[in-house]
Amino acid sequence: MSFDMALGPITEPFRFAAYRIASYETAVAFVSEWTGLSLLPVYYLLVPAFTAVVSIGVTFLFARWFLPRGLAVAATAVFLLIMLAWGDSSITYGTRVFVRLFQGKGLIIALTVPLTIVTGLLLLRSPSIGKVVILSMVQVTTLGVSSSGLPIVFVTTAIVGVAALQPSIGRVLQLWLTLGATLIYPALALAWLTLGNESNVALSEIGSRRPINTALGFGLREALALITLLIGMAAVGERQTTREYRALVAGTLAFALNPWLAEFAASIASRNMSWRLAWASPVPLLMSVALVAAAGGLMWRTTSRRWIGPAAAACAAVILIVFIAAGRWTIAPGGRVAWKVHTAKLDAEYYAVERAMRKIEKLELDGSILAPSAIAAWIPVTAPGKHLVMPGRSYPSMYQTVMAPEEFAERRQLYRAINADQPDLEKQAVLLRKYDVGTIIIPRGIEAADLLPGAELDGLLMRTHPWKGPFDIVEIDWKEPEDR
Repeated sequence: MSFDMALGPITEPFRFAAYRIASYETAVAFVSEWTGLSLLPVYYLLVPAFTAVVSIGVTFLFARWFLPRGLAVAATAVFLLIMLAWGDSSITYGTRVFVRLFQGKGLIIALTVPLTIVTGLLLLRSPSIGKVVILSMVQVTTLGVSSSGLPIVFVTTAIVGVAALQPSIGRVLQLWLTLGATLIYPALALAWLTLGNESNVALSEIGSRRPINTALGFGLREALALITLLIGMAAVGERQTTREYRALVAGTLAFALNPWLAEFAASIASRNMSWRLAWASPVPLLMSVALVAAAGGLMWRTTSRRWIGPAAAACAAVILIVFIAAGRWTIAPGGRVAWKVHTAKLDAEYYAVERAMRKIEKLELDGSILAPSAIAAWIPVTAPGKHLVMPGRSYPSMYQTVMAPEEFAERRQLYRAINADQPDLEKQAVLLRKYDVGTIIIPRGIEAADLLPGAELDGLLMRTHPWKGPFDIVEIDWKEPEDR
């Protein structure tokens, strides 16, 4: 939400279209307000701790669907081991869950997609209004935890729909229509955002574009993951669950891990769907179920060939050992993970900006704030509701999706001027007045007078307020001479 608040206080509709459907940040803010706790501990500690416990429960529920209770417990443990090991890059499954569970996007992998699969299969087995409502609630939750859930929810439902295939065409259509009824809200949200988005730059032009198998980590782990899914198609024991598991694997390969579909999703949704579409299938969960089922000998208990069971168990053990040893773990030092007493992982600028915002509040400075990137990045977090010309870091490019071209170009012009090695705002006086800039933050060593030479002749006054900080706070007074 700090991104949407960066230009100042707002009411609905949110500037950034994603926040019109994603409510995770709003929920965290509500918990912070309700408990009276600071926002950062709630966002990074309290809520992730709660969702981690819930995610483990959902993992067991998913495994229990395919396996007996004891093996489901084992599959839950294997899942945790796989996720700990799967840290090849910042976007592999393990890293997203273990390192970034505080983000709503991580909950798509750990929570909502597995729940969609289980509740969807439950609906297909015995359709009812109540089960339609339950699956619909899960679909809404998927959109709520992250805007990436909007395209993902359709793909996950399509994967579940593969399990409805059977000889009776009429029955298949009936089940598909039942599943489709749970997508009414996502469909309305998609239509609303598509038809109501008046931005000049589409989301499909913003973000990182990577191959779909980036989520699998490439190389040996990618191959082992796919091999494990194929093993699971033969290893899961009961007839009905075997058919469902096979349908999920087929749907995963046809939809979630389909590079052509991923590129299509990236072209119509956002560019990063070229790899985020892999989140539409619970691949790590399917792998853990497959490995434990193979080791447990579910498929081969009735065969007269006694050697098949031990051979399958040995194969599963080898695959698991090679997989966890084949690449970087999520908790490896190479992933910038350190074991120590928890402290806030904040840049030094955060604390300086926090003190600067208190100083500005005490001085009662009005108008918008123009600041360099490293400083502007923290202002919406430390002082929500303050008006900014442009937030820092990577956010400016995102604002192309919510601003008129002229406004974005003007704000970007001011932003570039203040971020220059030698900030020079002499040619930006008209824009400074247009966007009601009342405070400029500049690095120490730059004279305020050098920013706007001849400022007094232009009908404004500039004064630098003394304070103990690494940068200067410069006030601009736009009052006319006779009003001073």
